Amino acid sequence: KGLRNAFIMAFILVLVIIVIVVRSIKQKQRANQLLAYQKAEIEEKNEELNQLMSEVSRQKDKLEESHNQIKDSIRYAERIQNALLPLEEDMKEYFTDHFVFYKPLEIVSGDFYWVEKVENNLLLAAADCTGHGVPGAMLSMLGISYLNDIARQPNIVVSSQVLELLRKRVKRSLHQTGDVREARDGMDIAFAAINIEEQTLDFAGANNSIIIIRNNEMIELEHDKQPIAVFHKEEPFTNKVIKLEKGDVVYLFTDGYMDQFNGKTNKKFGSKQFKELLLKMHQQPMLNQKHILRRELEEWMDGTSLQIDDILVAGFKWG
Repeated sequence: KGLRNAFIMAFILVLVIIVIVVRSIKQKQRANQLLAYQKAEIEEKNEELNQLMSEVSRQKDKLEESHNQIKDSIRYAERIQNALLPLEEDMKEYFTDHFVFYKPLEIVSGDFYWVEKVENNLLLAAADCTGHGVPGAMLSMLGISYLNDIARQPNIVVSSQVLELLRKRVKRSLHQTGDVREARDGMDIAFAAINIEEQTLDFAGANNSIIIIRNNEMIELEHDKQPIAVFHKEEPFTNKVIKLEKGDVVYLFTDGYMDQFNGKTNKKFGSKQFKELLLKMHQQPMLNQKHILRRELEEWMDGTSLQIDDILVAGFKWG
């Protein structure tokens, strides 16, 4: 009887062991199946990720190619714009002592300067077109083209007349009718016609003035407060005429220098400080004045403030 009980107990123990082993095998099989499933899923995800990475890489290459094409186009536009600006050889012929401080915000600029000799008259301008970068540059090229054409017309030596013609052409080209919904794109410009024989400067300005320093005193020829564009209070442009004297220093500029923010105080350079700087440096040789303007601007920005607009300041000594 005891042997029988022992046999039964052993049999039960073997059954328990078998059950445990079978269950363990099944659990291991299920775990292996789960692991195999997870492995397959991971491999599938990796394949999807690799495909996604390949697509991202292709898109990145396309973006870089597009970026380079755009950059090349802008560089080409820069060459075209620079070709339209006055040549340095011509500037030296017109002005023995002069400088142009020209600092576009981007590769191309919405600011431009223009000089043309027509018979006994020297025509010159500094302009700031709406926007900067490519849109501003396109408008600046339009402005240069129009000024070149206007200068070739007979008997166009009165500055206000030039601005009237320029305004008409800009409005017509941009389809400006005065509708409140349309864009107010255009330009601000200082325009002067110098009669070389009579030594007179005839000035008209659209939101841009001109400054003459004579005997340490500043003479500012005020602009009309309206742009070369459609305007709600559009009026005829007015003329200011002044007799030039030997040693006069004449400055044309846009608002970019004055609008630049300080790196620490976040204040603009401002018109008052700009005029004080011109008065302070006007007796220096013109090339030195260009360096002074650059240095003062860099110190004002203090390495922390970014340039916010195209910058143009030009000056020459008369006589």
